[in-house]
Amino acid sequence: VLSIDRLYQLYECARCNDVLIHVAYHASFATDLQWYLDNRTMLSEKYGFKRLSRIFCGFYDPYMIDDKMLSQKAKLEGSYIDSGVNELSVCDRIVDLDGFLCIKHNQKKDKNGILIESNSLFSNGKTSLILDTGWVYNLNRKRTVLQFEDCEKQLVLDHSNQRVIIQPLMTYNSIISSFHNQEEIEINRDNELLFEDISEQRLNRQYMGVFSNYEQAYAKRLTNERSTVKIHKLLFENI
Repeated sequence: VLSIDRLYQLYECARCNDVLIHVAYHASFATDLQWYLDNRTMLSEKYGFKRLSRIFCGFYDPYMIDDKMLSQKAKLEGSYIDSGVNELSVCDRIVDLDGFLCIKHNQKKDKNGILIESNSLFSNGKTSLILDTGWVYNLNRKRTVLQFEDCEKQLVLDHSNQRVIIQPLMTYNSIISSFHNQEEIEINRDNELLFEDISEQRLNRQYMGVFSNYEQAYAKRLTNERSTVKIHKLLFENI
């Protein structure tokens, strides 16, 4: 499905045939994200993380070697489609995506026309979403940074390492640069570690959440159609 019309057709077909469609968004079951959602009240009271102003998502995969894309990855339709849907699924658990519009979308394609790098800005007038993707940095990294009004600190959801970190507020350019940097976040006097889960690998944890969520949805005959439509409307704006 690469258009919102095709998505609507898929749901209509499912309804006509009494079939349950429940879309799996594995990134939205990151343990660090769940920890943040469970501890919002504490973070608001202790650190002043109250009114969300910006969400930065940087999701990267090492799908290019010596400026050549791995042949088996071409079917993923590019870094924006492959990672953008995961970034938006994370954002959907943090903020209601209703009312967000695409403000700008920059992208880079390889010689075969496959999108290998992108940067998108969405806004609802109060909160901005910045989605950065790329296969060109030789990185296997997924990270989300949350910034809040009147706060000199920011919260990092380090999905790859299943950590939550508080660090000093950074500018737009500094955050994007840190996303692309090969170095991991160092825990020191400036960067406070709030949560870490090393008991299970990241993808294992996330897919455990996917199947648990699907089991509950199937038992109750529930669908996540509303979230899926919101996520894909924003995703497809830039195709």
